[in-house]
Amino acid sequence: MSQVTAPTTSIERRPTEGRDRFLDVVKAVAVVRVVLWHTLSWPWLSWIPAMPAMFFANGALLDRSLGRTGWWPTVRGRLRRLLLPYWVYASASVLVMVLAGWRPDATDLVPWVAPVVDPVGSAWGAELWIPLWYVRAYLWFVLLAGPIRMATRRWPVATVAVSVAGVVLLGRWQSSGAEVPMAVGDLLAYSPFVVAGMLYHQRGVPPRRWCLAAAAAAGVAAVAFVRVPPGWDGVVNRSWTLTFCVGVVGLGLVTAYRDRIGSVRGRWGRLVDVIGVRALTIYLWQGFGLLVAAHLVRRAALPPGIADVLALVTVGVVVLAAVAVFGPLEDRAGGRPQRLVNLPGSVRIIGAVVIVSLVAGAIVSTAPGGAETGTAREADRDELPLSGRAVVERAGLVEESLAGTDAAPVPAPRSDAPVDQRLAAAAQLWLDDHAAPLATIGFSSLSAAVATDDGRVWSLEWGRDRPGGLTVTPAGAPGEGPVFPWWSLTKAATVTWLMRSVEAGLVRLDDPLARWVPESPYAAEMTFEQLARHTAGLPRDEGLAFLVSTPAGDVGSWYRDGQLLFPPGEGFNYSRTGYHLLALALERAEDRAWSDSMRDLGERAGAVLLFDDEGSTLGEPTDPDRRGYRGGLWASGGLRSTPADAARFFRWVARDGLRAESLAAVTSFSLDPQRWYYGLGLTPRCPCREEDGRLAATAFGADGPGGSVASRFDGRATVVLAPDSWFDGGAPRREFFDLESRLLAAAG
Repeated sequence: MSQVTAPTTSIERRPTEGRDRFLDVVKAVAVVRVVLWHTLSWPWLSWIPAMPAMFFANGALLDRSLGRTGWWPTVRGRLRRLLLPYWVYASASVLVMVLAGWRPDATDLVPWVAPVVDPVGSAWGAELWIPLWYVRAYLWFVLLAGPIRMATRRWPVATVAVSVAGVVLLGRWQSSGAEVPMAVGDLLAYSPFVVAGMLYHQRGVPPRRWCLAAAAAAGVAAVAFVRVPPGWDGVVNRSWTLTFCVGVVGLGLVTAYRDRIGSVRGRWGRLVDVIGVRALTIYLWQGFGLLVAAHLVRRAALPPGIADVLALVTVGVVVLAAVAVFGPLEDRAGGRPQRLVNLPGSVRIIGAVVIVSLVAGAIVSTAPGGAETGTAREADRDELPLSGRAVVERAGLVEESLAGTDAAPVPAPRSDAPVDQRLAAAAQLWLDDHAAPLATIGFSSLSAAVATDDGRVWSLEWGRDRPGGLTVTPAGAPGEGPVFPWWSLTKAATVTWLMRSVEAGLVRLDDPLARWVPESPYAAEMTFEQLARHTAGLPRDEGLAFLVSTPAGDVGSWYRDGQLLFPPGEGFNYSRTGYHLLALALERAEDRAWSDSMRDLGERAGAVLLFDDEGSTLGEPTDPDRRGYRGGLWASGGLRSTPADAARFFRWVARDGLRAESLAAVTSFSLDPQRWYYGLGLTPRCPCREEDGRLAATAFGADGPGGSVASRFDGRATVVLAPDSWFDGGAPRREFFDLESRLLAAAG
């Protein structure tokens, strides 16, 4: 086999077989940038292409090892260097999460031993496992290094073309709206950089003009072809294609000035050396620094600038301590002597004490299994989906209202003005009042709809860069306009179906689940009403990953392994599984698919309801009884529509869709703060008061990650909000609750 080589007159020869100073500097800068990004999350940091640089360096180093020892010795050596430090980190991470209340099963632990798929732990300890995607991606490239090297040596141009084509296809896949498995996305997005690293080692650096031309072409491609998501916050990582383009720009620039970058010496050179021999330790153990910063710094009521500084100091201290304690393990795994970082035992003991003390503080102060710092629901919030966190935040408003500490109501605009002018005035005043805090979460556009007493529906549109600013216009015909996902607003629609079935005499709220789903564990002990109120004792989602689970898988997992968290009726736990069981029972009671029933309700409301499985490529139905639904959220979150159609639907629910006694039942909100003041699929809107042993609210509604709905009990006004961003730090911004109140008041 002949090796393809380039003429020495046009290509700078490859580096020597010793240390490549250029690669050392690139890796060191990339590692520092990764830690800064994970700690601070400043959008501009994402424009420094750290991961493309790391995979480029990995490709060059893998090519060198493969040339020296062959494929299997390289794989064996890299696994030893990776897995020994990783196993120590994984053991510490699992132990800490277990102490904090995590209860994994055997399948949860497998990726912590063999990270060919992403390890996943508790939501409380997310900082420990989210960065580990890089370990999985690197491991894949180690296993595939042999075939990739063979391709780059035999067909260099074709290999580059194929890897770039993979990124193009990945971009089209992502822009279609389909879910891209992260492992596949990483493989396709970073393959070109691994290929480039191998070609760098084999053939050297092209002339500077070629490198700069490649960087310029990638920059032009980013401007011309990249489509970022709506409401983009400036973070490069939101788009695979943009990640690739920015990576090529960065790679082109650094290789164009390779000699200058590789000439770093002196103090900076020693720092580069230290980071190089401790890169894996730094990358792994930053997770503990991030965990401590998240639970001891970010939760404190500190100004953002001070919080950033303290978080950075915290992560830095933990990383330095980890380098002292666990750094030698990296030397042992790599089979190299300790030369650059050889610390005395006393320093290592101090480092261990620092790590243990800080992590223990995080566990005691914030973990669900540790000491509580607020109500039970507050300690539990980080384990919830976003819609559940919104319910928690609404419950906080109820407590403030009952205590008389809620904000004073904002006066409504002049009542003699036309309704569209009142709505516009209320929305504009809200935008002016909250401009500064809303800018901090990347909020840049709003779609909203208001249904009024006369049956008209108004559309509100606002965009930070939208010509004309805020507009209020009559809504189009049902089905016209952009749609938004309902997510947990769907639960309210499922409850509407439940109550209409009760009105028709098909079921009763106190029916046991066993009447229709006898195969379910504990079916005789829980009722329809308990399922709808989240008081049946069910877990949230049976531990299945949110984005890959299906209703059939969720229910099937409950059938196999289901255990109640508490006796039905004696507690509260926000549960997707409960709504899947409720819909399954209603389908059997009516002998009708959930999706058919939702379409019928939409037609009665004069609205077009859509489903999250439309356009799905799944090969078979995913609802438990195989009635045709093909998606992941079903009765707990599978609906979509325009904001105007959502307003039409919930106005109909309040005015005509349910009898007065049924509406009273679904809005019979609990007075127990540990049950989050929840009704049946709905939450109260305040001002609120206790009246005759019940919670009397001003309006009712529901929340989801994509928006919210609020409706007056008499149906005279219904508001639907669909902002591009309304969560901050895992909780909704209360400014949007204020907007609901203002629009309800303005609608009359």
